[in-house]
Amino acid sequence: MSTEILTTSSISSIVNATRYMNGIGLVMLIYDHLLTFDDEVRFVWRAKPSFARRAFLINRYLVLVILLVWASFMNNFSNNTITDRTCRGFFVFSTLVGVISIGIANILVLLRVVTLWDRDRRIALLLSFGFFVSFCATFSLMVIVTVKLMPGIFYAPNAQMCILTERIGELSAVWASPMVFEVLVLIFVCWNAFDRPRSVLTPLTRSLARDGIGFFAALTAFRTLNLVLSIVIHAELVVLGVLYAIPNSSHLTYP
Repeated sequence: MSTEILTTSSISSIVNATRYMNGIGLVMLIYDHLLTFDDEVRFVWRAKPSFARRAFLINRYLVLVILLVWASFMNNFSNNTITDRTCRGFFVFSTLVGVISIGIANILVLLRVVTLWDRDRRIALLLSFGFFVSFCATFSLMVIVTVKLMPGIFYAPNAQMCILTERIGELSAVWASPMVFEVLVLIFVCWNAFDRPRSVLTPLTRSLARDGIGFFAALTAFRTLNLVLSIVIHAELVVLGVLYAIPNSSHLTYP
């Protein structure tokens, strides 16, 4: 399928949706950085050097840089000549960075949950195994999806933007595979809250809130949204899921 098959009105709708959603995601991310910068300096920058500290900071600012680059490229602020090959190369780069960012985010989630369990070796091993299986599945499926989508990625000159015109079934599996790990995380967070001794005056809901159940549930909800979008929306709008998958991977509690 080529861009000539798409009507002018449909291209205009795709362009507007993609650019607006990219702008919304970028503004939300910058706003989050501004709101949390004081806490970031106090609790992260001044913390002792560790793997978790470095991973958190790399992922936090990598996501911001990628969205800024994405906005510049999708709006062609530099007025460079863009070809189909350029669009395909940028798509490969974006998906690779996205998978890596989600992987780093899930490692930080793993460290957080293991800390909740007082660094229990059995929990650490189970979560590590779940993460390894989930990440390998996500990466493998993304490679398959990227290869199959290449012929359907074109540059639309009248819209001055790259357009995706193909839909493949494996894309839904890409969003479903990280959820294996996230469901496992939810189970262990709830199990820890139920199993931990607490006073009669401390309700279960407060224990769950203290352990961050709201964040873990929201993360799973975003992944579920991406999964649903990959199934029901038009092929040209599938990229919208990426615009929110990458930003929410940086909204993490430092372990």
